[in-house]
Amino acid sequence: ATSFVGPLTGTATTATNAQGLTGSPSITVTNITASGNVSVAGTLTYEDVTNVDSIGVITARSGVHVTGTGANGRIGIGTDNPQEDLHVYKANSSTAIKVETTGSTAAATLQLKGGSGRVDFGVPGGSGNRGRILYANAANTLTGAPGDRMEFFTNNDTSNSAILITSDNKIGIGTNIPATDVDISQKTGAVALPQGTTAQRPTGSAPYIRKNTTNNALEYYDGTSWVEIITDYFPTGSTILG
Repeated sequence: ATSFVGPLTGTATTATNAQGLTGSPSITVTNITASGNVSVAGTLTYEDVTNVDSIGVITARSGVHVTGTGANGRIGIGTDNPQEDLHVYKANSSTAIKVETTGSTAAATLQLKGGSGRVDFGVPGGSGNRGRILYANAANTLTGAPGDRMEFFTNNDTSNSAILITSDNKIGIGTNIPATDVDISQKTGAVALPQGTTAQRPTGSAPYIRKNTTNNALEYYDGTSWVEIITDYFPTGSTILG
């Protein structure tokens, strides 16, 4: 068409020249091909897209929102106001991010690269009751924690990690500087040992320690046989013979 009447007025001299048209109609077309620039002052809504550049806000299928451009770009899924580079929001329901690949030998990976990386868990809009998984490759000069470590925090207490794993596979619980393979020396509670009957004793060659509920004894496996360590309570200062 080369001329229009009604809400859209003006004359298009050729099929490729629509200059001079004014108005605010609602136009539905099958395909639009533009060899130059297309400027959208408002919000661009589309069903699907393969490539969109320099758009301020995009509202896509299934509530995917892209805001900003370049280094300031953010993606929101379920929210049109993403607070982070990738913000997934789902009201009153569980939210999951799934990374999947096919093949028995293929590996699905989720990578956080950089000097450190962390995953936070918490209530919306705040940091209360937050749990955190953190990797850091630099030593913490304030807490003495070594570099190249994994830390697990609970209750938003980041002054001391609840559990820390060092690069040489030492585990610290309540301490940032584990001195042994498993270090709980800074805790003031106790270690709960496994317990069971004589028939429930595990087998193997490693040294084990457990409580035997059949004879009420603390026992130790030396790699060959089980040896009772304590069978009764002896008051302080008692002398044990035999």
